[in-house]
Amino acid sequence: LHAVVGGSIGGMNVLDWVRRDPDRLARAVPIAATPRPRAQAVAFDAIARRAITTDPHWNGGRYYDGPSPDHGLMLARQLGLVRYLSSSSFDEKFGAGPAATCQTMPFPSEPFTETGTYYAVESFLDYQGEQFVQRFDANSYLSLTRALDEFDLADDAACEAAALAGFDGEAFLISFTSDWYFPVARSRVLESAFRETDAAVVHHTVASDYGHDAFLAQPSLFTQRLRSFLDAGVAGLESDPPSGGDRPSG
Repeated sequence: LHAVVGGSIGGMNVLDWVRRDPDRLARAVPIAATPRPRAQAVAFDAIARRAITTDPHWNGGRYYDGPSPDHGLMLARQLGLVRYLSSSSFDEKFGAGPAATCQTMPFPSEPFTETGTYYAVESFLDYQGEQFVQRFDANSYLSLTRALDEFDLADDAACEAAALAGFDGEAFLISFTSDWYFPVARSRVLESAFRETDAAVVHHTVASDYGHDAFLAQPSLFTQRLRSFLDAGVAGLESDPPSGGDRPSG
């Protein structure tokens, strides 16, 4: 393969290719990825899974002949959105104001509140949750988040570098300054591991306020650099200097 590219859990798939089939790819591009999730990331996923499995319609995963656990999946999606976006992006989008239009809340209203304000950010979360349940399966969500949480690049190897030792290709790592789910520091761990194997590697840190979702929301911030790497590898990046953020090594 000329290259394997992926973001988030897709970035973990890239790392798995490098670990399991290092001779089958020439270039690797893990975007907003991590060698293993931090405990806080696992905690968010665990709560999201419990939102699904405590939905009365989940039925131990055997819900295909009856109502789906949409309520639980909606909550899981909402929790994911809080995790993927940054605090500044929430402030920029919504502030602390009420929803602009009158909408029916999909969840029961709170008792014993004086105002009962339906906030703009709540409206956003509810809309996204309602859209999500129309195109995603609850059991799939459980399986994907479990796969993400249990990923460990080192696995049976002594360390990350040992897991990557068979790869003699080139790697381009992309991380985002406001991503607190898989922060820049986790990509630096990967960078160090690639460097220990003498692989040619560049780590490009993108300035963005969009959090973990930046690789989906703002691809224009890194696609030119990605094209340069896909065309000519690390040499292509060296001949096309960025405005700042690259950390070349190897």
